[in-house]
Amino acid sequence: MNCSTARRRLADCSENYAKHVIKERVSRSYDFRKPSGSSHYAFALTWTPGTLSLTGDVGDMTLNQWHAMPTFEEAISWASTTDWSYLLSKSGAGQSYDADRTAAEIIEMADEHARDTIKGHAEECRDWYKRKPRGAEFYAQYPTARPRDLAEEFTGWLEDRPVLEFEASHRPFSWSFPSLTPPDGFELWEKLRAAFACWIDQADILTATGRTLVAREVRGFYADAVDHTAAEKSSELGLDDFYYATSWKHGDLAKIAAIQFGVAQIAAMLAAAGTTQAMETVS
Repeated sequence: MNCSTARRRLADCSENYAKHVIKERVSRSYDFRKPSGSSHYAFALTWTPGTLSLTGDVGDMTLNQWHAMPTFEEAISWASTTDWSYLLSKSGAGQSYDADRTAAEIIEMADEHARDTIKGHAEECRDWYKRKPRGAEFYAQYPTARPRDLAEEFTGWLEDRPVLEFEASHRPFSWSFPSLTPPDGFELWEKLRAAFACWIDQADILTATGRTLVAREVRGFYADAVDHTAAEKSSELGLDDFYYATSWKHGDLAKIAAIQFGVAQIAAMLAAAGTTQAMETVS
């Protein structure tokens, strides 16, 4: 837009205000800072009907809620008793991509899917260990048995040890290597390994150490990602109901904390003033 066009549009916009009249707006404003007068973390809260504005060293934020803040007293009461997340929703602030939460939720999904299989395998291992041949018990049950019989029994027991493993399957009429199918519940862990840690063996995801290595690579990827690349990767992994996690920015939370602190101080001041006024009336 060139200067002449800008001036013309400014003139057009000015016509919208030609018949406006000026009127002083009701407002209340309070300043908050350390006793020393330092501007470090200093801020001001200003109320006007329908809005509560924060300005100062912590940043700027305006809460807009006409029905809750038509008067100063109602504004302070509402802001001091309302949940911080709802206050944020009235500020225009938005949540942003959270790399740590995104990775943590995906890893938890993988763990949740595998948890029942791991638990079942652990129970099978406990039951298997209880069946371990023991000399005294074996000879008591088989009095004529020889040490060789006990050794054979022990070998058979070892061969029956429960094992979590991938299953190999060949495609019909194919000379390629067999495809390996992970145990039930480990499908997402295998997708994560293939996507982020293909250098480790497939069987490693069946161990806690292997899953820890994959999880480390998942966290590294999402730490370097942005929202759209995180969403693309989630889609590639088949996570249709999950793209990425979001959270409120630290700066916005700091602003809400300042507002909540300020309105609490104002509410206490108003309560003290009301008590004093009531005592003076009685006296």
